Amino acid sequence: MDEDRFESRIYGHTGATFGDDALLLNDHNWFKGFRESQGNFGPGIQPIQPQHLDGIVAAVRAAGLPLPPGV
Repeated sequence: MDEDRFESRIYGHTGATFGDDALLLNDHNWFKGFRESQGNFGPGIQPIQPQHLDGIVAAVRAAGLPLPPGV
């Protein structure tokens, strides 16, 4: 793993929930393309391509969840 490339990592062998504020993306029309760009999440989360950021940011804002500074 490229240690300098990522600020955070999540890994393990057992699934876990992230709490009640988890953002469900499955029903968004752009999600299928995003999921495919991520290899169906088999290799974990990959760098997010710019064409998917608008949909993700819009979903986060619509849910009233915080975004990183500068977004």
